[in-house]
Amino acid sequence: MKDTKERIKDWLKAFGHTREWLAGECDVSVKTVNNWLSSPQDIPAAKLRLIERLTQEDEAAEAARRQKLIPTAQVFSLEVDLPTFRSYSAAALAHGQTLEQWAINELNTAAELSMSDPKAEAPGTVQTGAGPDQDDQEGHQASAA
Repeated sequence: MKDTKERIKDWLKAFGHTREWLAGECDVSVKTVNNWLSSPQDIPAAKLRLIERLTQEDEAAEAARRQKLIPTAQVFSLEVDLPTFRSYSAAALAHGQTLEQWAINELNTAAELSMSDPKAEAPGTVQTGAGPDQDDQEGHQASAA
């Protein structure tokens, strides 16, 4: 395991900090920081605690930055009746996709379209039907565009 001074040197390098920067943070001279990191002399306890806090702050900031880069998946659930489910499944199969892939693509298409023209109907919109007349007209079938 690396000793404390080697870890401090690695931290300075990894986060782009100079010994001059560290001297300023610790309110000491650059010569003092050089002595701490290059000699067998111990770093004073109060200054070592300060350096540990600085490293923790850097690591926390880096973790937060990385977390922002990772997309957070959201769970979306949809309840439909059996004929509608079968209609969605058939549409997905017709497009060579899983139901999940098809649903995501349709939702993305609908969202993009609604952002550009809120009154437009997305291509591939599934007609779920509002009454018995539409069942006779294949109201549960997906229309592919």
